[in-house]
Amino acid sequence: MLKSEGIFLICNESDGTNAADEKWTKMINGMKIYTSKQLVAALKEAGFTEIKTYSNAKNHWISIVATK
Repeated sequence: MLKSEGIFLICNESDGTNAADEKWTKMINGMKIYTSKQLVAALKEAGFTEIKTYSNAKNHWISIVATK
């Protein structure tokens, strides 16, 4: 459990918008790639209040920093 004011980081080389990345979901049973929007919604539902997203559209990379 993350303490109050704890910080959680998500860093991924796939932002869920590049169809070519779906090859990984076929190779790794149960793997799913989420978009920034989906991750932000899940973080809000989990009680995170301050959520900052960073992305590199060219490479389809994302980072999200969330504070509880």
